[in-house]
Amino acid sequence: ILHEEEYYFLTALLSAEKVYLSAPLAEGDKPLLTSAFFERIRENCSPEGWKNSNERAPSCSRCIAAIHAGECIGADLTCQAVEWTANSHIIDDLVSRVNMERYFRTGFSDSPYDGMLSGDEQISSTLSEWYSPEHVYSPTSLETYAQCPFRFFLKNVVHLEELPEVEPNLSAADRGMVIHDILTTFYRRWRACGQSKVSLSTLTEAVELMRAIVEEELARYSFKSPLWEATCIQMKGCEHTGPGYFERFLDRESNEEESPLTPSFFEFSFGMERGMSDDPASVEEAVELTGAGASEPLRIRGMIDRIDISPDGFFLIYDYKSGTHPKFKDIEKGKALQLPLYLLAFESVSGKRGVAAGYYKIRKNIETQMLLCDEIGKDLIATRTRISPDFTGTLDRSRQFALEYIGRIRKGEFPLPHEERCPNTYCEFRRICRFNPYRVFESEEVT
Repeated sequence: ILHEEEYYFLTALLSAEKVYLSAPLAEGDKPLLTSAFFERIRENCSPEGWKNSNERAPSCSRCIAAIHAGECIGADLTCQAVEWTANSHIIDDLVSRVNMERYFRTGFSDSPYDGMLSGDEQISSTLSEWYSPEHVYSPTSLETYAQCPFRFFLKNVVHLEELPEVEPNLSAADRGMVIHDILTTFYRRWRACGQSKVSLSTLTEAVELMRAIVEEELARYSFKSPLWEATCIQMKGCEHTGPGYFERFLDRESNEEESPLTPSFFEFSFGMERGMSDDPASVEEAVELTGAGASEPLRIRGMIDRIDISPDGFFLIYDYKSGTHPKFKDIEKGKALQLPLYLLAFESVSGKRGVAAGYYKIRKNIETQMLLCDEIGKDLIATRTRISPDFTGTLDRSRQFALEYIGRIRKGEFPLPHEERCPNTYCEFRRICRFNPYRVFESEEVT
């Protein structure tokens, strides 16, 4: 419904020659915030507002003006392009930028304009110092480099941050955080009551505890919108829609009653200063992963959502997900490093043996998907699970992929991905990104 209303609103805006938008700034003495949609229109259209002056009102947005200016420059109509440019822009500078796009942003990424900084000795030296063998990496940051080196450069080297927006509901990141906090709190209180696993016989008691925790967590937020109400119904459930996310989660947990694996650690961190919500067993020292013939150890840090352990010293790792998650093919290609590196890390910390790792999807349909599993893990997990091909080799190759990415980071190689589709649909840098799917064809890299 909301998308449909937004469509009709945009249609109305585009159907008129001139559109005047207004928003109240206050209600009595209470200041009001304008909607995020209103602010985006004001940002992109650069309206002058209603003024009592004889100045000519703008006839188009900055975006349209820039397009017209670019068309004129492309056709060598420099004088005409000046009419479409802002007074703060110098035409020679704009022509230089257009030429740069034409020459450098084509074919393979091989210039500083495409994030290839390896030709600058000072930059390479600085990066080698920043990312020395003593540097500690998180698997997530290395995954970012694997998927898009340019995004890694903006986020981890330049440290750009996206401007916050006023949200009528939980953002995707906050939604995931709420789910993590609720599930972690539940199991800690559940175990404090002398319980271990959720079984059919204790399901009713577990549901009561979970409902109380969900109410506590959601009460911390003060959103007032239909979206927030819908989110609360999804999480808590109601008589019309049935059980919420977390009651269905407990139903799913009771299916593993016969498995010897027991939920044991929650938000287990390593290589980081221990926080209030971290598992008490967390360790602050970084984990060094070494392999046969490795030139240097891989030092990593991170936080594992959940670790289940058997009496025989075997364990599996769960990563909670409220959205999409990588597939096994992403692990094989070195694009998803978190699960394999977390398995190796906890093996190093605990001396136990990792036999499986996967994602626990907390959505309308609660399900687990084990991306990594050996023969022992298959026997320990009660629900049907497939054995991963070359389990041990996959873990070792993931470590090798990580070391390869670190070497490229030190050299200053931060190109945009040569893909037909951008791998980061929700990238925070999408407004300044120069990703061009057609460069795949220019580089003759289509298979």
